[in-house]
Amino acid sequence: MKITWKTFLAVSAYWAGVFGWFYIGVWQVLKKPVHSVILAQIAGHLSIGLLIGYMISEYFKESK
Repeated sequence: MKITWKTFLAVSAYWAGVFGWFYIGVWQVLKKPVHSVILAQIAGHLSIGLLIGYMISEYFKESK
């Protein structure tokens, strides 16, 4: 199989898109909320009941 510069460019663009999606979609979006929840739990300001109550209230607030 002969690899041309077009094939190399296409594969490079594909992997850049995959890594870009992972960085923005997974790391940046989830890092802040998860980090905040962990810090609140360590500080003692968060319990499972509060977390569930907050999630339920936010769900109904968005569905209006």
